[in-house]
Amino acid sequence: MVHNSAVTQTIIEQLAGIEPDSPVAKNYQRRAIAREQAELSYQLLLHPQAPGSVSLEERRVIAAFVAGLYEEPATRRHYVGLLQDVAPAFVHSLEQILQQASTHGPWGAYPQGPLSVEDVGGTPCTAPPSR
Repeated sequence: MVHNSAVTQTIIEQLAGIEPDSPVAKNYQRRAIAREQAELSYQLLLHPQAPGSVSLEERRVIAAFVAGLYEEPATRRHYVGLLQDVAPAFVHSLEQILQQASTHGPWGAYPQGPLSVEDVGGTPCTAPPSR
């Protein structure tokens, strides 16, 4: 990312549809370090020069899965597109798993204690390890 925040939009700005000269963009640009670090995190996680012990395919399938759970179309398309670039064979399986994982929530259980009265039941998603 170019350090001049007025020139380049970050992935957050792109996916959120933040117009470059909008009040939101101007406020975000005043947080230059946070903005730069958020973009750097994205670049290092999903576009690393050397992936290390976590492959590029693994990084991108996890990102696409999480984006799919949130069901925000532009974000989902972006991350599925990244996965398509490196592992097109995974996309179909991912879509099947996301259909199984689709639920309404939030739901879950607190550790035993005073908040347990707020527990809400739900159906967990399980996928065979071969997927």
